[in-house]
Amino acid sequence: MANVVDAFVEARAVGRAKHGRDVPQILLVHVNELNALYLPALLVALREAGAAPAPLATVMADPIYAAADAWAGKGSRMWFSRTAPVTRPDGAPWGSDRETRLQRELEGRFGPRP
Repeated sequence: MANVVDAFVEARAVGRAKHGRDVPQILLVHVNELNALYLPALLVALREAGAAPAPLATVMADPIYAAADAWAGKGSRMWFSRTAPVTRPDGAPWGSDRETRLQRELEGRFGPRP
């Protein structure tokens, strides 16, 4: 749950930094028993972090989702990180700080990747 909330907070910050506004986001939740068990608590945590539900049609009407995909690098990126410019003023890809934190946390728990 913390990773999902962290991803929302980072995505919100990227939207504000790149586009000067809150960019609507889409939460993809796969259907399985674990997600069903934690979904109510996750929704509360997301609301506490500033998320608010919106109809998919409203979110998809935002012009950011019609922007060209400019990302050609390694790894996945949230959609509005994939739009130009794909790097921050310091040259790092948008969203890379969160990926680095998550990788360090995973390595701390499970050791380095083989």
